[in-house]
Amino acid sequence: LLVTHDAEEAIGVGDRIHAMQDGQVVQSGTPAELYRAPANPFVAGYFGPVSRYRGKVAHGAVATPVGTAPAPGLAEGTSVEIVVRPEALTVRAGGADGGLRARLLTRRDLGPVQLLGLRLADGSSIRIRQAGPVAAEIGQEVPLALDLRQLYLFPDQPEPAAVA
Repeated sequence: LLVTHDAEEAIGVGDRIHAMQDGQVVQSGTPAELYRAPANPFVAGYFGPVSRYRGKVAHGAVATPVGTAPAPGLAEGTSVEIVVRPEALTVRAGGADGGLRARLLTRRDLGPVQLLGLRLADGSSIRIRQAGPVAAEIGQEVPLALDLRQLYLFPDQPEPAAVA
């Protein structure tokens, strides 16, 4: 048994992870299970920095600053938290098709990976972690592609009642 707050350490030494929030186990499973199917926003953000947005289900989907996400099983009008991992978006080559675009604000070249900071059309910021080189300059508008497998929707949870 190892207790840690370090996701890399947990993944490196553990066959199973028990994610705890506020003293309660909220999800248990292999590192891959927790990464691919997080039970809540806390677990989704455990593996590294994420971008978070709010939205409401309309016509079976939620409009987000990075695109429209299907919301299967969620009732119309449900308020949700949207969690987007840095791996969910990539800068595409070309891009005259009028899709999702953002302005490149920062770039950190880590060799095989680029860490990018971008500003979306609505003024919000997002971080991207992209493998390989990105052929764009700071200040340039770039086209983006969204991988919906790295975008998670979680219905808002009611606040627990205060204990007197």
